[in-house]
Amino acid sequence: MNVICGNEQDIESIAEIYLEAFPESVDFFYRGDAGERVLRIIALGFHVLSRAGCTFFVAKDSSGSLSGYSIAASDDVELNKAIFRGRLALEAVGEFITGRIRLRFTELLRLGANGLVMTVASRALPKRTSFGRIMSIAVRRDARGQGLGRRLLLRALQYLANEGVQVVRLEVRPLNRAAYELYRTEGFSEIGVTRDLQGSWVAMEKQLL
Repeated sequence: MNVICGNEQDIESIAEIYLEAFPESVDFFYRGDAGERVLRIIALGFHVLSRAGCTFFVAKDSSGSLSGYSIAASDDVELNKAIFRGRLALEAVGEFITGRIRLRFTELLRLGANGLVMTVASRALPKRTSFGRIMSIAVRRDARGQGLGRRLLLRALQYLANEGVQVVRLEVRPLNRAAYELYRTEGFSEIGVTRDLQGSWVAMEKQLL
């Protein structure tokens, strides 16, 4: 299994892995709809992250099929500026307004409220002027238990270190013990608790340089 840099052509497969790996989030925001419509919504979000400067890493087997991914941002502050102060957020909204991608009003309200809750809750975390972030890691169900999640994490951390990032953050659900232990054994420490509409997140941080 090769872990390599991904590109926008990989995003639909990445979205499929996300839907399989995080069914509780899909159910919460989209009421169990994990079909083509929701796949396109999730893929749009990943396209926005890519265009905002996030770097994607993918694990591919010999046939070229994706078994997992990780996403890293070298500067969390600049990432948010690129999305919300540039045209990316407006372009995404345009996809919904024109009907190219269908988002129900209740889903829009839930997603907006979720973002607001996360923004407010994150203010309780230690302040830093700059830090990198692991945005998401997921592995297909049939590829788990082989150390692939660790390889994807380490590849993302190596990239961030090469970019000169000194500190990297991530969040993990407290009940996701496998992911929590992975991060802990790779040098992440708890720095606080944040939350969204689904519940709490454990915020963790690792010094790279």
